[in-house]
Amino acid sequence: MQEIELKAWDYDTEKTEKALKTFATFAGTSFKSDRYFIQQNPPQEELRLRTQKDFKPSAGSVQNGEPEENCTFWVTHKKRFKQNGIEQNEETEFSVSDGAAFEKVLYTIGFKLKRTKEKKTGNWYYQNFHIETVELTGLGNFVEIETVLQNPGQEETAAAKQNLLKILQKCRIDAHNIEEKSYSRLLEEKNI
Repeated sequence: MQEIELKAWDYDTEKTEKALKTFATFAGTSFKSDRYFIQQNPPQEELRLRTQKDFKPSAGSVQNGEPEENCTFWVTHKKRFKQNGIEQNEETEFSVSDGAAFEKVLYTIGFKLKRTKEKKTGNWYYQNFHIETVELTGLGNFVEIETVLQNPGQEETAAAKQNLLKILQKCRIDAHNIEEKSYSRLLEEKNI
């Protein structure tokens, strides 16, 4: 599975939300708390354990919703490749039923906590693209656009990257706002 994505700074969230309403379908909000773990010995691979609480859309404001009954726990490992601000990741992801128990296992097998990150997202869909409006604690607002491809060829990958840029334009965000650094790197630079 290949994840093709970009993220860009969103300096006018009202304008972005207004633009999204014209072409994308709103699917609710999520609160995501990420804990990144790294192996203490080589090859020092990283894993992310995400606790995610989803909220259903309700009539009225996009910001309101009713909480789902259960939160979910996701484990993710990525091999990252980046070109011109667009990521192409090989991703392995699966859910676990008990986040605290999985974290205990990570410590037992030689991982340690590297950093944490929290974000609130608005979830939108357009064709086969997931668009998130992101409020990242300590950094600010972003838009993330991604699609997932199964064993893509070069042409399919190139087309997906072009479509990411077209969707960014539909969101009324300039391509100059694309951020190539990871959130983790940005948080490290701000000592957060």
